Amino acid sequence: MHAFTASPSRSLALAAAFAAALAAAPRAQVTDPAVATPYGPSCGIGLSAVDTILGDGSHAVGLTVSTLPNAPALLALGLQPVDVALPPTLCHVLADPLLLWFAPTDGTGSASFTLPMAATFQGSVFAQGATLDASLAITTSHGLELEFPGQSPTHDPAAHVDYPCWFYQYWNWNYGGDGVPLVQGKVYWPSATCQSADGPPDGLPLVVFLHGNGMAYDDHDEILSHLARNGYVVCSIANGAHLGGSNEGRAREAISYLNGMHAFWGYADRLTSDVVFVGHSRGGEAAVTAARLLAEQPALAHLPYDVEAVVSIAPTDGGGDGSDPKENLDGTMARGFLGLYGSRDPDVRGTPVGAVMAAAENTVFAIYDRAGTEGSVEGLLSPAANLKKAMVFVHGATHRGFLDGCNVLDGGTIGCTAHGDVARGYLTAFLRWQVAGEDAYRSYFDGTAVPTRVRLADVELFRQFSDHPRRVLDNFEQNGWNVNTRGGAVVATAGISSIDEDDLWQLDPNTPHDTRGLRVRWSGGLPKYVGWNLPAANVFGVGPARDVSSYDVLSFRIGQDYLDALNTPGQDQDLRVRLFTGSGWSSYVTVGDHGRVPYPPTFLHFVQPFGVQDFGKSAMTTIRLPLDAFAGADLTDVQWVYFYFDVPGHTQGSVLLDSLEFSR
Repeated sequence: MHAFTASPSRSLALAAAFAAALAAAPRAQVTDPAVATPYGPSCGIGLSAVDTILGDGSHAVGLTVSTLPNAPALLALGLQPVDVALPPTLCHVLADPLLLWFAPTDGTGSASFTLPMAATFQGSVFAQGATLDASLAITTSHGLELEFPGQSPTHDPAAHVDYPCWFYQYWNWNYGGDGVPLVQGKVYWPSATCQSADGPPDGLPLVVFLHGNGMAYDDHDEILSHLARNGYVVCSIANGAHLGGSNEGRAREAISYLNGMHAFWGYADRLTSDVVFVGHSRGGEAAVTAARLLAEQPALAHLPYDVEAVVSIAPTDGGGDGSDPKENLDGTMARGFLGLYGSRDPDVRGTPVGAVMAAAENTVFAIYDRAGTEGSVEGLLSPAANLKKAMVFVHGATHRGFLDGCNVLDGGTIGCTAHGDVARGYLTAFLRWQVAGEDAYRSYFDGTAVPTRVRLADVELFRQFSDHPRRVLDNFEQNGWNVNTRGGAVVATAGISSIDEDDLWQLDPNTPHDTRGLRVRWSGGLPKYVGWNLPAANVFGVGPARDVSSYDVLSFRIGQDYLDALNTPGQDQDLRVRLFTGSGWSSYVTVGDHGRVPYPPTFLHFVQPFGVQDFGKSAMTTIRLPLDAFAGADLTDVQWVYFYFDVPGHTQGSVLLDSLEFSR
């Protein structure tokens, strides 16, 4: 029995460890439920757990030990899993027993224990059940890891739903007069009553989903039914038969079906004019085309629609082969754009390393770059500039992993479950932010939150993000690196090996971006920094350009130059940033404390007849440095922004930069 003895000091150690974890946990709004994962073999005893979230957000984890009726039951709790044999039995101790609780089982052989945990606790607790048999030998259960994710700013968008039920029907519409023949579709809607005959609630937006080549309109049920249960009427349409399967043909099919829903559906009077276009692969690009066509040709619409958002999952660009014009989404066409893309996409894979480049490669990175404007968005705005956009680059994700029929091969290195969690989580979060106006969901795109299931699966993903208002310091669209967008000087020291401004695909043929940017290479022992001057001028209708006190972050996009010998394969890059203001120098802020600049993931793919080719990409991610981290800075008079490439272990390297701006 000594192996199970818990001294008061050990119990205090457990409490102290819990308290330390609580102190380090992030503050947020919604407690995520604990995830219980069994491990190790059972020795005849059962153990289960159910987490109940109480009104104050705290946990009440009910643990049940199952053995013989009216027998002694023991529950061991610890912060570490162990594996200690208990001779002469074959049983094992699997949880470090820092706390021990005893209770007799009832007539059914069950004993219940309640583990209270604060809402903010983040980490794992390990549990194991046990009892004594007639000969006083210990028998044990499997181990049970209780993983507490802590708190999130919202309910987990990958799992949470607002409606208990959803229904679907197949409807085929021929709107007429638009040149588009009959379009087949599947319509999903939520239900609060779980009675199909009641139809959808009033006042719901409508989502139109377009599939890709080699796919069908019922291949994305898991994602689309999740959207329905979050408050949307969703139409998944058969597309690709009109105008040779071009983007315009697919887009016109989507618009025709949208019109048919409002003209013919029995519940059309319950729909709002709010519309979202979502698509995958060829459908993902055509979703952008649909938004553009409605803006350019209002007569196509049955009624004036308000396109709230466009979401493109692994879309082609220019048809994937240049057969279609490339889209340039702006704020006159939609209010928001989201792109999802995997690093191991064998279909929309871009250009292989070593290929001769004549233009930017065709992936969603390019669609993202061209969407909206790279200029400042503050003061007097043009409608075209009024677009919010985000992109999620998922390391290990593939092309067909987002379909219901995902298999082991399609699941890449993250698996099929993670593909679904990523798609449901980010698609739902974006629509809640952009369509429902729930601003807390913005945090999933500005880098401060990750959907709980995605976080627990340790999926590596990197985001690009552009909100407004924002004040651009340098977007590198002008000629010459030594003058920034605002007309201020840009300076570099001798420790900078080279600094060049151009189309990024010209600077680095491995980049997937379709924009101009800056490449900075550094090495050697000389001082290594680049500085941008913010001129003393006024922003029309706003005030002094150097007064950035109304902004929250200094934001920029950065990525490692893939295969450049100055970068270390597999290692993140890092740098420091400092402000010079009216009150002098601020403190340094290390980028690695607020985000990662990862080495690009290698993607080797077999392409007939060329054999195995590398499709690794020098992809940028958005870093957002809190302005309040720059201690000593006078944010009403920011005169210079300096990047220092001198972090120990990172004194040489090569990176791409873009979108240096003050933002919220």
